[in-house]
Amino acid sequence: MNVYRWLWRCIVAVDIRNAILCCAACCCLLMVSCSDNAPRALNLSSIYSGYLGIKWGDRISDLAARLRLERTDFGGTDREPGYEVLQGIPQQIGIVPVNIYLQFANNKLNAIHIRAQGNYRESLKQVFEILYGPPTAIPSRNTAVWQDAVATIVYQREVRGGGCLFSIVNNSNYSELTGRQVHLYYIEARDP
Repeated sequence: MNVYRWLWRCIVAVDIRNAILCCAACCCLLMVSCSDNAPRALNLSSIYSGYLGIKWGDRISDLAARLRLERTDFGGTDREPGYEVLQGIPQQIGIVPVNIYLQFANNKLNAIHIRAQGNYRESLKQVFEILYGPPTAIPSRNTAVWQDAVATIVYQREVRGGGCLFSIVNNSNYSELTGRQVHLYYIEARDP
């Protein structure tokens, strides 16, 4: 039997109005679930153990063996310099070209900084919203924070030298390595 004849007999056998209503409801549900405007829940689980294949707490010597790094003042301290990643991981997020910097404490990775030029500022923020959901808090006009009990991403819209900056940490790793506590915006967001 021809598939089209079988389908036609099924449609005729069912009340046409019910079939149309069912199809319309399915189409609406599909459009809402695929829409970029559909609300997303915060989900930072992909950065709990690291970012872009770099693990929290990795030693500089281990990372230098597989990435091309260059010392820089950015992201560093007097005792431990920061490093820019020149090769070994993608230098773009989505379609946005970025510079990636690694920050260490006690010779172990404690933060990853992602910097984009000013003309990519909003595009990169949108990529982060697509990947992780809406920010947990917006502490100032220049800052947004994505955070849960395990990880934190801080967005700075304007940084010295132009552009924007995303700083990513694992909360417990950061606290353990630096001796400083991460400000817990996600608790403040839950308890008005």
